[in-house]
This record gives sequence, structure tokens and C-alpha cells, in this order.
Amino acid sequence: MAYQHNPESNEHELSKVLVSHTLASWRFLLLMALIPLLWAIFCASGGLRRSLITAGAGIVIYQCWRLWLDNHYFSELTQENNRQAGIILTSIWQKQKLQDFTLEQRYQGALKQLKYSLISCALLWLIWIITLLFK
Repeated sequence: MAYQHNPESNEHELSKVLVSHTLASWRFLLLMALIPLLWAIFCASGGLRRSLITAGAGIVIYQCWRLWLDNHYFSELTQENNRQAGIILTSIWQKQKLQDFTLEQRYQGALKQLKYSLISCALLWLIWIITLLFK
């Protein structure tokens, strides 16, 4: 029996793999957040600067957790179980809108979260470098 080529199925598989590899960059962002955080913990004097760095690092670490979670969700999601997954995610997170997303919309939301994470990490580093330059 010859292999039947289904372009739509292949496209969804490719999207899944590419999004998964892209979201795996949470590891890099976590490392980038830990450097200023460790500086704030061990080197910075108390005050506003230390608080800003610590809060910024906390935000980036939270966003890394969200990316990690999305990456693991996508490893289990398919076109076939997306509707059922939406019902379960609605139950877990108590957000009705999670029930109605298509798999493509879920991918877009995760990539949007990645962009926010990158921006947050860049702002953290900007604040940290300014803090180092203007002690």
C-alpha cells in the first residue's frame, strides 16, 4: 500500500515541531534572567535598584515557566484532541476563552508570550546595565 501524502497533516506537524523548538528557548531566557538576579542577591546594595532587578527577574522567570508549560502542552496537543484539551484547560485555569481556541490560535498565543518574554528580558538587562553604569 502506497503512502498517502496529506499536506495539511504535514503542515500541522511541522508547525508543532517548529513552535516547540522555538518555545524551548525559555532555557536561554532563564539563564539571561539569572545573571542580573544573582548580581542583585549577592552584589547590589539594598534599595530601589535591587528591588527593580529582582522584580524584573521574577517577571522573566514567571514568563519562562509559562513558555515551559506551553511547550509541554503542545507536545500533547493535536488537531484531534484540541477541543477536549480546551475543555480541560478551561477547567484548570478558569478562563472560558481557552475552550474555543484553535490549535493555530494556541500557537500564536504562545509565540506572543515568547515575544513578551524577550522584551521583558531585554528591559531587565537594560535596567541592570544602567544600574551598573550609574552606581
